[in-house]
Amino acid sequence: MTYEVKYSQEALSIIERVDRPVGRRIAVRISQSAADPLHFFKRLAGSELYKLRVGDWRVLALIDQTGKKVFITAMGHRKNVYD
Repeated sequence: MTYEVKYSQEALSIIERVDRPVGRRIAVRISQSAADPLHFFKRLAGSELYKLRVGDWRVLALIDQTGKKVFITAMGHRKNVYD
């Protein structure tokens, strides 16, 4: 069963501001991972957040396994997304 994907306002604004090909790649990767997010997302050490690698970009999310939901909290370039 596919998980429901929700975006924070911050994540939506970032995906709208990046170059169109990059934004499209990120959106496609997120939608592909919705079928089995625990396979694609990796848990961050010492955090409840998960990360998804999309080239040099990282997508940070909370995954609710019981409710079958993925909440995208942030995204950014790998150099500064964890700050």
